[in-house]
Amino acid sequence: LRCIPSLVAWFVYTARRAADQHLIVLELLTGYRASLLETAREAVTVLCQVMAVAVPSLRQERFVSTPLQDLDLESDVPGVGPVSFQKLTDANIKTVTNLVGQFMILDCDEQKMGDWLTDVAELRSLEAKKVTTGLTLKANILRAV
Repeated sequence: LRCIPSLVAWFVYTARRAADQHLIVLELLTGYRASLLETAREAVTVLCQVMAVAVPSLRQERFVSTPLQDLDLESDVPGVGPVSFQKLTDANIKTVTNLVGQFMILDCDEQKMGDWLTDVAELRSLEAKKVTTGLTLKANILRAV
């Protein structure tokens, strides 16, 4: 049940990007959420397939639903593994809070953060994309609270 708000937030974010379809998606997701809590993830998967967007990974769900102070930079942030962790540490990002702070300094702008991650922290573009997507989802959760 703890992951439901995260899934909803992720879907709201994704649906907003799909512009015209977001009201339909939210209505469908709300229907699943109200009647079939145990299959909420299946509902998200089906809706993601319909909208041709990526299904959130379990790591991404955990990152979005867990309080910042309980997250580990290397093991909990989507797109960060041992090599990326070392690169972020070299760029003076040692905690998830530091990473979120950098994102906030860059006005929570995905493009700016992606550029910073590839240029300064020297992450590959795929990892940078995963990190920025996770940070955007987390920021949306924090704004909603």
